[in-house]
Amino acid sequence: MAKLLILYNLAPNVTDDQYREYVTKDKGPLMGTFSAIKKFELTKTIESPYGKSPYKYIGIIHLRSLEDFQKKDFPSPKFQEMMKKWKSMVTDIQYWFADEIY
Repeated sequence: MAKLLILYNLAPNVTDDQYREYVTKDKGPLMGTFSAIKKFELTKTIESPYGKSPYKYIGIIHLRSLEDFQKKDFPSPKFQEMMKKWKSMVTDIQYWFADEIY
């Protein structure tokens, strides 16, 4: 199964509590409405044995179909509107598409 991994930090003007509220009330439920998305997870790093993590948040989008996500869901006005709001709240974004091996 394909996944989209998104590593990022919050913008300086956004608190953890504000972001948690946005994800639980808006972004999380919205992600479940897209046909190519099987599941959306959001994790927050807490510590590392190697020092401070360069990213505070890791989003994991489990995809039913990478092709459908890229051709239908991602370019849709609904998804792009969500991205516009989300990008105003985050910084230092890294995206990776990945295939599940095990």
